[in-house]
Amino acid sequence: MFGGIGDTITDLAVANEDDGTVWILTGNGDGGFVEEPIVVFTGGLAPLALDPSDIDNDKCPDLVGINNIFAFAKDGAGAGPGSIFVLHNSNGVFDSVDNYPIGNNPTDLAVGDLDHDGLPDIAAVNSDDDTVSLLRNVTGSDFVAAGTLAVGVGPVSIDAVDLDGDGDADLAVVANAVVQVLENLGTMPGDLVFGEPEEFDVVDDPQFVVSGDFNGDGVADLVTVNENLKGGDTGSVTVLLSDPLVLEIVGCLTITGLDIVCNGDGSTFTFTVQGINSCTGGLESFTFTASGGAVGEPICFTLVVASGGFCCTAELCATIPDCTPAAGPCDLDGDGVVGVLDFLALLDAWGPCADCSPQSCPADFDGDCDVGIADFLTLLAHWG
Repeated sequence: MFGGIGDTITDLAVANEDDGTVWILTGNGDGGFVEEPIVVFTGGLAPLALDPSDIDNDKCPDLVGINNIFAFAKDGAGAGPGSIFVLHNSNGVFDSVDNYPIGNNPTDLAVGDLDHDGLPDIAAVNSDDDTVSLLRNVTGSDFVAAGTLAVGVGPVSIDAVDLDGDGDADLAVVANAVVQVLENLGTMPGDLVFGEPEEFDVVDDPQFVVSGDFNGDGVADLVTVNENLKGGDTGSVTVLLSDPLVLEIVGCLTITGLDIVCNGDGSTFTFTVQGINSCTGGLESFTFTASGGAVGEPICFTLVVASGGFCCTAELCATIPDCTPAAGPCDLDGDGVVGVLDFLALLDAWGPCADCSPQSCPADFDGDCDVGIADFLTLLAHWG
């Protein structure tokens, strides 16, 4: 179900396995649908796992799905036994379809921002390959293959959701008759890094996993649909409640908080680490300042945990942040301070602008295509 045909009425999209089409049934507002469906070809066969997601951020939900049997790839994309297809919605008209090859016997997909750039990416499970295929959204409407992740035997379902409360979409996969969680380890835009699968036992034969906040703590939990109970012949569901406090266990320290804050000098950053001493059960907190290294590179350090007569060490790594000061209003030289250098730059630009664009005439703060008294007063108002 989705609101996709240019109005606020809920519509229905149905994948047809035998003819490689998606039927879109347009809601008529009284609980029914218009008589003739909109028929869209997916470029493959056996489509399934439809997901209405706004891929290009135009406020119109597109349709993402899987072709279990791949027929026609997007130009230059190569070949593959299965594919992910994207039906692009242009104000209620599905006017184009792109296919991206993935692995063998894909069965389910999930959409979410996996690389921290604000654009929805796609992950799909390949049941015959025991892998997850990753597609990175690079333009808002185009995707590129971003590798695969190894998971358990015969993955059949996947969800992308923040399970540890850090704001990043993790992956939950049903494979090898268990739920496997792959933690999103990226911290910077463009990072597409996941940890090794962590397994959680459920009742026999889980077939599907979805997420939701089932205990009202504000953090997503997981629920699986199971084909049959152990020793029985009836179906069941299993709820797995998330523990958002545990980010990582390193040595004798269970990390419950890790914050990295840039300092005002533009070059140093402060780490604050909080955790639970696994041996004493006591709370531990560490704060220290570091500098140097390239933005996005890992920085590793050793924490000495000494309390309650017990001492051990914990090795921890994080990503070096970009602490370059952002240019504020009237900061013409970008040094994070509005001062004499900015005043001199304004004087140098005094008079009519040859090009009125902000890029060519940045000292024209009021946008009147002339650098003058009003701009000087604006600069003084932001001094410091």
